[in-house]
Amino acid sequence: MVKVFIGTVRIKLFVPFKWEDKEITEIALDFSKVNHKLESECQKEAFNKSNNLTASFLPQNSFEFCGRMAAAISGVSYRAIEKMNAYDADILTQVIRAYMNKYNPQKFYEEALKTMEENEEEDSKKDTKGESEEGFTKPVTEQE
Repeated sequence: MVKVFIGTVRIKLFVPFKWEDKEITEIALDFSKVNHKLESECQKEAFNKSNNLTASFLPQNSFEFCGRMAAAISGVSYRAIEKMNAYDADILTQVIRAYMNKYNPQKFYEEALKTMEENEEEDSKKDTKGESEEGFTKPVTEQE
């Protein structure tokens, strides 16, 4: 039996930001708002100015389309979403993409957070000289 996800996924931002004097700490994606008209409008906005036919056939692979979908179902303006930290925007995009690919976006988000936490723990175990094996430096802390 096919199940359609119509709930709300709350994406907690790693890097909150201010938009029009409001602190944005999370984006609540209300998937019950998704319908054909909304998808069509987001697709038109994302691809009318583009000649990228491949992207228009797979809109969920477009950062702009996913950002416009997120804006439409969250009530946060697309311009604000464009200003989000790239790390948060990538997670937001992946959750939209999961929904568009018929995967439960809440489950996807929870699994992504779990994987990120596991990776963080693994990195902290490897990190002995201030640098991980991947070459990333430690986060700056107060007056090291």
